[in-house]
Amino acid sequence: MYLKTLDIHTAYTLEPAKLDLYLLDLSEKFADRERPLVLICPGGAYSYTSDREAEPVALAFSAMGYHAAVLHYSCAPAKFPAALVELAQSVALIRSRAADWHILSDEITVCGFSAGGHLAACLGAYWKSPFLKEAAELPAALMKPDRLLLGYPVITAGEHCHRESIENLLGRKAEDPEMRDIVSVEKHVTGDFPETFLWGTFDDGSVPVQNSLLLVSAMADAGIPCAYHLFAHGAHGLALGDWRTESSRTHATAPEVSVWIPLAGTWLESSRKNGENHGVSHRK
Repeated sequence: MYLKTLDIHTAYTLEPAKLDLYLLDLSEKFADRERPLVLICPGGAYSYTSDREAEPVALAFSAMGYHAAVLHYSCAPAKFPAALVELAQSVALIRSRAADWHILSDEITVCGFSAGGHLAACLGAYWKSPFLKEAAELPAALMKPDRLLLGYPVITAGEHCHRESIENLLGRKAEDPEMRDIVSVEKHVTGDFPETFLWGTFDDGSVPVQNSLLLVSAMADAGIPCAYHLFAHGAHGLALGDWRTESSRTHATAPEVSVWIPLAGTWLESSRKNGENHGVSHRK
């Protein structure tokens, strides 16, 4: 495995974001040297990026045969759309270097947890928008996430919002109805929104389950394929759900939830095969 850390510079922050790459070292003995990549956005209420939702998740996808990356995006006091521009530029960078890094350029999945799930979902909603193309100074095709994979995501700034995330994201504009509408992802799902895998728990004590339900409903209205797994019990921020990412603060695990990783792997492979069956082949 090759490990690289790259700086992501934008006009919206003083300090660059950090993009950690976990690239598989595949020799010519492998039939498929070009592999999909999963780009992970950890959570942390737009206050920090959680270590528990970063490298351990990247390594789990690497073990499945995927390249992986983790974006340590800018958090408060940085404000919207700083992190979104960083994510868009990260996807574009990975896509532009796909041949060098043996990445399938049309198999880039953006995975996000909690506030990082909000960030990933925002890219799903806005990758084709004029405002993001102008802010990132990139063509839409380079920024497009091919799929989304969301764990207990923050989605709305409405009634069921995670207030801390929205306040950190918007700062002094947190009470501005127009800005809250802009960052309520469920209001901006169109036919260009990517296929999505979501999971969460019913009794999440931090981000209400209605966040995921609002997104699923909006995707259903737009006709976008979605796989949604709602587990009955489990605290917020479970990451992998088992001892590998147990929190030093809450010591929360939920082994029954840890099946989300193999479920996500099956979904990703199924989505790839469906693409090939519809005439889009990713094999050389």
